[in-house]
Amino acid sequence: MQIPRACIDCGTHTAKGRTRCQPCLRKIRRKWDRPSSQRRRERTAEGAARRLRYAINKHGSADCAACGNTFQARQIDVDHIIPLGQGGPDSEENIRPLCKGCHSLRAVKSL
Repeated sequence: MQIPRACIDCGTHTAKGRTRCQPCLRKIRRKWDRPSSQRRRERTAEGAARRLRYAINKHGSADCAACGNTFQARQIDVDHIIPLGQGGPDSEENIRPLCKGCHSLRAVKSL
C-alpha cells in the first residue's frame, strides 16, 4: 500500500505514488511542452550575444577586447562581463569579444 505524500513543489497532499500534485504537474508539463528553441530564447532575452557572434562570423575576424590582437572568427568567444548566471543582462553593454586564451584566463579568475 502506497502512502500519499507531500508535493515536492508546494507541499500539498498528492495522489498515491505521485511526487507532485495536479496543479504543479500541469505547470511543469506546460514548460516541457514548449519547444527547446523557445526556452533558449527566454533564457537569453535580447540576444545581443547572438547578434555579436553573427557579426564576427560575417566579418571573419574580430579584435580581442582584453589583449587587442586580431583573431579569426573561430578563435573568438563572446564574453558576458557580468555573467548571465549572476544576473547580468544580455545587452550590448554587457558583452565583448575575447580570444579563447583571454576567455579561459578570465574563467579561471572568476572561479
